[in-house]
Amino acid sequence: MSSSGAAIFSAVDGRGDDAPAHEIQDRCSGHPELSGQYHYHGPSDCMTEVSPGTDGHSGLVGYAVDGFGIFGSRGSLASSSTATARQNRNDQPAPTGGPGDILTLAAKELGVDIEALRQAVGPPPPNFRHAAKVLGISESRIKAAMRRARQQTGN
Repeated sequence: MSSSGAAIFSAVDGRGDDAPAHEIQDRCSGHPELSGQYHYHGPSDCMTEVSPGTDGHSGLVGYAVDGFGIFGSRGSLASSSTATARQNRNDQPAPTGGPGDILTLAAKELGVDIEALRQAVGPPPPNFRHAAKVLGISESRIKAAMRRARQQTGN
């Protein structure tokens, strides 16, 4: 759900096509689905950033179903970044919210509660140093658990 109240759907439509390239979008890069629910398939100038970073990072623009924050496209020093690029890093959790997601598997391996791990790691990009301090587990052990969980899920 975006901060503007509109849903955020996948970047692909029901046929597997690039939705923004193949579907009619309004000035906010969104449109209603068949039942009338207005939604975006990607970034929109109409999404309001909540607490934009003072260091050039994008602010929060919404929340995923699993509770993770969704942030805009500006990474450190206002360089362009994408969720996909962050998820392709070996130490980046790519949560799905299901019983086999990376954080769930890593929490089980580490012997900690999933919510404790989720809060300690924080929103992307993950803060492993902070997580290690909060959980009392070494940063290298947390990263190793995340890597193994990623391998198990195929992400």
